[in-house]
Parts: sequence; C-alpha cells; structure tokens
Amino acid sequence: MLKFKADILFPINVPPIPGGILITDNSGKIHDVIYPDKMDYEITDMCVLNGFLCPGFINSHAHLELSHLANQITPSKGLNNFILEIQDKRNNDKERILEAILNADEVMLKNGIVAVADICNSGISFIVKAKSKLYYHSFIELFGSDSNKANTVFEYGCSLLKEARKLGLNASVTPHSFYAVSSNLLNLICRYAENENQLLSLHHLESEEELHYFLNKSGPIVSRMKYFNVDIDSFNPSGKTPLQTYADLLPKNCHKLLVHNTY
Repeated sequence: MLKFKADILFPINVPPIPGGILITDNSGKIHDVIYPDKMDYEITDMCVLNGFLCPGFINSHAHLELSHLANQITPSKGLNNFILEIQDKRNNDKERILEAILNADEVMLKNGIVAVADICNSGISFIVKAKSKLYYHSFIELFGSDSNKANTVFEYGCSLLKEARKLGLNASVTPHSFYAVSSNLLNLICRYAENENQLLSLHHLESEEELHYFLNKSGPIVSRMKYFNVDIDSFNPSGKTPLQTYADLLPKNCHKLLVHNTY
C-alpha cells in the first residue's frame, strides 16, 4: 500500500480535509481516505506533500489541433472576428501544427490534467493522442448548413471516427453547434449517437448572435455564412432558442455536453 499525506486533501465528495491521508494500492486504486483527528493508531512510511492533493483535472473542452494559434488571434474583437481569424490562420505547416499539439499535451500533463474532451475537425492530432499519457475523448466535429450535403459531411465524420478507433482512441461524431448544421445533418448525427450510445458535445450560446439567428435570422452569423459561401436559404428561424428548437432531435439516452452557455 502507498500512503500520501498533504497539507489539505480534497476528496471532492466531502469537504477538504486538513492533513488528510490517502491510501492507495501500487496501481493507484484508492482504498481509503483518513481523517487525522479521528485516528487512534500511527501510520508509517508516508509520502508527505507540502501543498494540496486532489483528483486529476479534466479539460472538458479543448481544440488540440488549433494549439499552434496560441497568441495569434486578436483579442477583444468579438466571436465573429475570432472565427474569421481562426479560418484564415488555421492551415499552417503540418510539422508546426504537430509540434504545437505535442507541446500542449505535455503542458496539460504537467498541470495535473488527466482527461481531455478534444474537438477534432481532422485526424492530425490522433497520433499524438494515441501515444499520450492523458485519456482523450475525441469529438469529431461536423459543420454543414446545406441540407443537400448532409450525407457527404456525415460520411466524412464517420471516416475520421474509424481512423481514430483504429488507433485505439475513444471518439464520437458531434455537431459543432445548433446553428452550424442543417436539421438533416443534426438528425443523422443524433440518430447515430442514439444507436451507438455515444457522447455529444456542442458549442451552445457562445454569443448573443446565436439567439438573433434563431429568433429572426439576423446578425453577424448571417453575414459570416455569406462570407464563407454557405447556403442558408433552407434555414427558417424558429423564433425560439437553439435548444428549444432542436431539443426533440437530441437522443435522450446519450450524455450531452453544452459548452460555453454564455447567454
């Protein structure tokens, strides 16, 4: 057995324990959490830590393949400008992208992160993740507002999913957001997730623009779609929030992570 004592132990399921002691087996499986003020015996051979001890952190939303864009985006210009700059700068030298991915993986490990929910638009990060000490779930993120292209986009996502699983990675296909997919594509993704009992992760109400788009098809999202030559003629505003609009399509048996929720 291994014994660890810290200035403060954070079991998470109960309040922090000053001077708490953690007992594990050699594989790291936790066997006991001990309150020092309730002990009537002495524990020897302890590893004493100056600081606090807690479970590993989870990064619940990462874009590992965009790590090379750190400090490359103009701050405080709003979501619309952010997305335009991402699209303009994301296609960089492959070696530089891989180097940034590897560095980001190492930084997370050194900072106590043990598991990552990572958004993927390609398979460039798969090799690094397959060799990483971190646990990854790769969300294969799909875009597609043109209903006529829904099958093609979905098949591309499934091909990336197979690529990830061949490397032993946990992965699932997911929509980018409610506004960036047609109802046809959202339905394909959701029915697949339902049949396979897969995880879903969506960017949700990251900005107020998303509300305007669903309420009356106005605002920066419309101009951004036109800038990228995305056909949104088939989109009819529901006059409701995005979640109210598509709630019935979401599979009830699947865990869903809505990211941002700023508005």
